[in-house]
Amino acid sequence: MTSARSGDVAAAVTPRPFYGEFAWAYDYLVERPVAEECAGMADALARRGIGPGAALLDAGCGTGRYAIELARRGFAVTGIDRSSELLAEALRRPVEVSARVRFEPRDLLALPAGAGFDAIVCRGVLNDVLEAAERTAVFAAFARALRPGGTLLFDVRDWDASVAGKTAQPVWERRVAPRAGGSCSGASPGSTPPRAGCSSPSGTRSRPGPAR
Repeated sequence: MTSARSGDVAAAVTPRPFYGEFAWAYDYLVERPVAEECAGMADALARRGIGPGAALLDAGCGTGRYAIELARRGFAVTGIDRSSELLAEALRRPVEVSARVRFEPRDLLALPAGAGFDAIVCRGVLNDVLEAAERTAVFAAFARALRPGGTLLFDVRDWDASVAGKTAQPVWERRVAPRAGGSCSGASPGSTPPRAGCSSPSGTRSRPGPAR
């Protein structure tokens, strides 16, 4: 176990293979209507006077699909994540020439003060920050990284519903067509699966986790 420290707060980090050795399978297993959700974020930001050209931080960007879509919509996006494996997947994504997006390895508690972001988007990430002191530290870091009057968009999953769902279905598996063709099925925690293996066993997360 490792920790990331900001002031007197140390955020415990439990290894999660879904963010590490199985990072390559993340987008296969966690499908999201990314374009639709980013359109909603853009609309919410526009109502606050934040539009194309604004500096936006995707805090906990994972595989980069939201960061790249928001950049496609004209935002200047910085995506950060603590997982080097997820960031490697982000860097493999095709990006339009005109899109302004970059990715950095960084912890939420280590955001630079005075960065002056117009907005921060943090979706599917705070579910992994469970202690009150840690969440307080994360929001303080957000405040330091935003410009005065900046906007924070975030979500938090319903914990009880997540626990109930994971209890009822501890192992979830699906078959998809991988990048190189063929099929995806069955990977088990603790093993190194072939690139075509796609399975989300209960061992891949220590807690019900987010969809990035």
